Amino acid sequence: MEYAKVYVGMLVRVSAEGRLTPVAVLWENGREYEVDRVLRVRRIPPERVGGIMTERYDVVMRGRGKTLYREEDTGRWFVETPLTRRS
Repeated sequence: MEYAKVYVGMLVRVSAEGRLTPVAVLWENGREYEVDRVLRVRRIPPERVGGIMTERYDVVMRGRGKTLYREEDTGRWFVETPLTRRS
């Protein structure tokens, strides 16, 4: 299965030490999904779309595990989304 990188808006809490904590994902269509909790943060390239080094955030949203990425060079956030195939 092929995946695409989809950039998303984010609401992020920044601590006094500069630590980023995602609060909600903002889709272009206006939908907003709250991040219930952050499980782990690590520096690693994206799992499916390859590319540059990122900060990977393993989070829980609506009771399900999800992965968010933050590009270190641009500061932009994205998710990996499966491409749909047409028959």
